[in-house]
Amino acid sequence: MSEHEQEQSPEDERRDQAARRIQGAWRERRRREAKDYLTTSVRLNDAKVHASLTAAREAADAGKNTPQARWRRGINFAVSLQDGNTMLRAGGVQDRAPAKFLETQHWLELVDG
Repeated sequence: MSEHEQEQSPEDERRDQAARRIQGAWRERRRREAKDYLTTSVRLNDAKVHASLTAAREAADAGKNTPQARWRRGINFAVSLQDGNTMLRAGGVQDRAPAKFLETQHWLELVDG
């Protein structure tokens, strides 16, 4: 035993044990939350959506603005608006479906115009 452990009173030992128990519970909660919300499939889907939207923006910047290319980009943007947030939905949180519907209409009008 170290010199510090020998000098601890019973009250100090109880506080030490309580602090360790609280830290352990906190770490377990954080691990559980990470596993529930940041699953591999959620992260992979997010990466795919991000790559698709980045490619669409780069194509527009490069001047690929044929009607067919604009429609394809518009569809990609509209689909991403309609997907919603799977992480929130799995946690039981309401999604903003009506707002997303309006955003989808605006995107389609932008692409059509």
